[in-house]
Amino acid sequence: MKIFFDITRTLGLDEVNYPGDSPFEAKSVFSIYNSDPFNLLQLKFSNHIGTHLDAPHHFFADGKSLDSFPVDRFFMEAIVIESNSDSEITVKDLSGYSLPQNGAVLFKTKNQYLSRDKFEKDYVHLNEGAAQELINAQIALVGIDYVTIESFYKEACPVHKLLLRSEIFILEDINLQSVPPGIYQLICLPLKIFNSDGAPCRAVLIK
Repeated sequence: MKIFFDITRTLGLDEVNYPGDSPFEAKSVFSIYNSDPFNLLQLKFSNHIGTHLDAPHHFFADGKSLDSFPVDRFFMEAIVIESNSDSEITVKDLSGYSLPQNGAVLFKTKNQYLSRDKFEKDYVHLNEGAAQELINAQIALVGIDYVTIESFYKEACPVHKLLLRSEIFILEDINLQSVPPGIYQLICLPLKIFNSDGAPCRAVLIK
């Protein structure tokens, strides 16, 4: 029997805004509670809000946009790795694991215990050495359980640039609280937006 884990944050409920990004807004345009014939919402948000994918175009003018990738790129084998680090994920955290070539590596960290009511600057992030190790392993996607995979204090965003230049998707702000470490199938379908550098997605793990 297959077990499904929805690892997607719910917009309007538990998303956390990165400083400077537009907050999520859902405005009621029509409402059956106001005697309208139907319900209809007007949505406003950053394309990097909630559970979302970063594409190469996020940092590179010549980088591919999300809509330019074939849909099969969003279906892959994935490994969930739990890290006990208090600060950063390093090459040591990858030791002993068989990483799925052309698959995904998702990091379950102590970020799961951070408040969802505000942005926290001191979250667990991926360092450059681990990013390069994932590139060497020919990983297709790297995910983490917070708003960004990058240290808040590295304005040049070296980890993003390393991964995205190698056309490795970055899946950010996934919810892995109820997901045991192990091997899964990952589906993460982003909104299909023309020339998009990133987009919210519905991410699901299947055991």
